Amino acid sequence: MAWVRLCRLDELPPGQVRAVRAGIRRIAVANVGGALHAFEDACKHMKAALSSGRLEGRTLTCSWHGWKYDVTTGACHDKEWGSLRVFPVRIERDEILVSDEELLPEPADEPEDFPTPIFRS
Repeated sequence: MAWVRLCRLDELPPGQVRAVRAGIRRIAVANVGGALHAFEDACKHMKAALSSGRLEGRTLTCSWHGWKYDVTTGACHDKEWGSLRVFPVRIERDEILVSDEELLPEPADEPEDFPTPIFRS
C-alpha cells in the first residue's frame, strides 16, 4: 500500500475537499466535521472531478450534472450502481496521507445453513 501526501491538516478545514494523484488514481479527500473521508475523484456519470463540486454536510454534488454522493460511504444518491471507491486516509505529524489501495466493503455474513444444491442430469 502506497501512501501519498495530500496537504497539511490545517489546509483542509471542515466543509472543504481537495484532490491528489496517488499512483494512477485521482483521489479526493473531504473534511466532514473534522473527519476525513477519501474517495475517487471522478463522477460515475461523466468522470467530472468531484473535488470541484459542492460539499454540504456529507453530501457532495458534482459540478457538471448535479449527481450527489455520500462522501463517508461513497454511495451515490442518484443511481445505486454509481457508488464511488473509497480509500484509507490517515494523519501523520499533521500531514494528511491517502492510500491508493481501495477499501473493500465488509464481507456479508454467510448463512449458517447452506442450501443443498440440486443437480439434474
